[in-house]
Amino acid sequence: MIWLFEVARWAAASVLVISGLLKLGRSEQLYRSLGELGLPAALLRQNWMKTVIAPSFSYAEITIGLGMLLVPTRVFPLLAAVFFAVFLWVVASAVFKGREASCDCFGGYGGDKVSAATIARNAGLLSIALLGLAAAPAPAVFAAQQWGPWAGILSVFLPLAIAVGLVYWRARTARKKTQNLVDSLVLRDVNGESLELREFFDPPTYLVFFSPTCSACHNLVERFRWWPHAVAEGFDLQPVFIGKPEDFERMPEYAPLLPYAWYDHGSAVATAMGRNGTPGAVRIDAQHPLGEEWKIGAYEIEQYVVRPGFFEQYEAGRETP
Repeated sequence: MIWLFEVARWAAASVLVISGLLKLGRSEQLYRSLGELGLPAALLRQNWMKTVIAPSFSYAEITIGLGMLLVPTRVFPLLAAVFFAVFLWVVASAVFKGREASCDCFGGYGGDKVSAATIARNAGLLSIALLGLAAAPAPAVFAAQQWGPWAGILSVFLPLAIAVGLVYWRARTARKKTQNLVDSLVLRDVNGESLELREFFDPPTYLVFFSPTCSACHNLVERFRWWPHAVAEGFDLQPVFIGKPEDFERMPEYAPLLPYAWYDHGSAVATAMGRNGTPGAVRIDAQHPLGEEWKIGAYEIEQYVVRPGFFEQYEAGRETP
């Protein structure tokens, strides 16, 4: 029977180590999933939830998991059981309330949306964690006693190796997915001729997006006409109108840019780049084919694309528009 308890403790510990390692660098996704799962909005608005709890979550999982593997005490298995029980309750509540929520389980490997299968999986994890409470020595100690030091080392190394392999596979899959997406994206000129997005990578290009239904975009056109002279050397700047030329022709404020703008039919490019409002801007290049971060609002965009000191130099007569 001791074998069953040791295997259960090792399995629960391995799940925590792997899950924690897969969540490293994904605190934003985890924070977002907490809101989707139904944590109170008042709690989520607390700054420490985003800056402390979410980034620390993965490290807590890793610490508990390694403690279960290495330290001959029942404290860590008990913490694991509490962890799995709380998470089971949160997931079950979200499913029973019909929430469309992602748990970011296993750093995105656990499925897009929580479901009855997620409940069953977490119930199983809670069960093996409870079984692991009965294990006297830690699995690494037990393995070393049974087969020698190499077995103890292997019991710790194996979950770490699995996690590293999954991280590599996830990154490789994400790169391939991004590559396929980028290959499908085009912008069109006023005559409908298409140009692949990758043609804007060299030199690195700021794409500034305008929407026909956005009043702030209408007001930005005149200001935008200064920016091509103010971009830092080695960079390009291009206006992108979300839609087709006829969507903008009826608005006279867009007339100066209509012949020179690029058009994002169906908002495919803006959506791929994480559009969350307009006017918006991203900078793209070969290393960041979909941009790094969507900038929104006239002030933020101007700070992003205009080289420091341009307007001060213009007012002093050292720059011309």
